[in-house]
Amino acid sequence: MLLNFAPAEVDTALLYAGPCPAIPFPDVLSHLNTLFDGVLEPFRYSPLSADASAMFAGSGLFILISKHPQPLGPQGFAQCLASPYTHMTFEDAAAAVAGHRANISIAVTHDVPTGCAGSEPKAKLGAKPPPQADGLFDMKLAICKLLTQYFCDRTKPTAIHWRQSNQILRPEHFLSLAAKRALPMPLLLHPSFFSSNWTVGGRRVIGARGCFAEHFLNRAVIFEETPMPPEWVFLRICDFVEAVRARGGDMIPDGAALDAAEAGTIRVHHVGPSEVDPAGVIYLTLEGGAAAHLVPLPKAAGFGQRLKRLFE
Repeated sequence: MLLNFAPAEVDTALLYAGPCPAIPFPDVLSHLNTLFDGVLEPFRYSPLSADASAMFAGSGLFILISKHPQPLGPQGFAQCLASPYTHMTFEDAAAAVAGHRANISIAVTHDVPTGCAGSEPKAKLGAKPPPQADGLFDMKLAICKLLTQYFCDRTKPTAIHWRQSNQILRPEHFLSLAAKRALPMPLLLHPSFFSSNWTVGGRRVIGARGCFAEHFLNRAVIFEETPMPPEWVFLRICDFVEAVRARGGDMIPDGAALDAAEAGTIRVHHVGPSEVDPAGVIYLTLEGGAAAHLVPLPKAAGFGQRLKRLFE
């Protein structure tokens, strides 16, 4: 499956309340090549700035790791700090961001990383990146996740800004999500909740847009308002995206009903592209009815096959 909206670069930042820890780049290279032995060709190590930054290249992929002895600007955190989901999962996020004094950044791309010689600043890149294979995007996400785990275990940051889904996370929350599966969808999506303030059985209805679902499905996903808890709604969006990915990107048909256990069924409704949603939208509505049976997982190929082997 070709992904039309997935970013070319996947990146993260680990925030520290004290001085930026040293990065043992040769150890990172050894760790990378051990992780991906037999999956990717060995990465090559190129120091860029003394002990401050380095690039690792292999299999057409580039990884840029840099340490910065100063805080990141507050403007980059404004949206995720304002998110109700952040308030639910990380009460002290604003204090962690305001109190950080240094950071380590990790960027994974299949092009020369931003900030390296020969690259252009993102603001100057007017062209939309071309579609990429889902296996290639998955591999970049997996590399970034595994390296973030590596530094999180060894350097004890106070917060992690996972930029692909614009989430600010407690380190223990990140590690918990990262340990669950190769690509945990709750890490890769960000729920934007909404409500008309109606109540059903004394409970206010809540809906959510699964922000960044278009990275994986080429279209947006919205769960329409229901009296179910916000966390339940978000996890059903994650389940839906993973169900479509398990079908090799073969979309669940319009009008299908998916089993939601004791809650009933979830009806799928497709809406075409619009000015607001140029990718089109899949609406999910909780209701009664029978569940649809999904087709089996197709065989992976290319990067997807190698990623599958890595986590078997």
